[in-house]
Amino acid sequence: MVLVLIIGDLHVPHRSPVFPPRFKNLLAPRKVQYIFCTGNLCTREMEEYLRSLCSEVHIAQGDMDEVLPWYEETALIALQRDLGVDVLVVGHSHKIGTIECPGGGIIINPGTATGAPRVIDLEAPKPSFVLMDIQGRKLVTYTYTLENEDDIKVDRSIVQLK
Repeated sequence: MVLVLIIGDLHVPHRSPVFPPRFKNLLAPRKVQYIFCTGNLCTREMEEYLRSLCSEVHIAQGDMDEVLPWYEETALIALQRDLGVDVLVVGHSHKIGTIECPGGGIIINPGTATGAPRVIDLEAPKPSFVLMDIQGRKLVTYTYTLENEDDIKVDRSIVQLK
């Protein structure tokens, strides 16, 4: 079993003052083997926090997020197919979600871990992240969404890779 934390678009302190304390309580050091971050941490402290959880942290540069039409599912599926990857992790939209690709594989967007709004959002999104359990060719994803200060919604899905 390999656990991967997929997280991104924190925007602390510019769009969100803090990382949600309820998420900090869930994310204990050395419980995950890898962290994939879609970028936009905004501070050295947030990067240090992620590195305190795990030694294998991979962070994309948030400024590069504008390269693709992130809202078009067909463009993301085409990118996943063209790259020839089983798992494509994307960010920027601040909307949590997964897409099972027709040719096999999955696209994962962890949303925003802090609930940071984009400048075009009328309403702030709910804080979220994804935990992925890799079991050979089987992926189990757990999406965590902070519904309010006390309640965390967890959804589980299973994808069998080809």
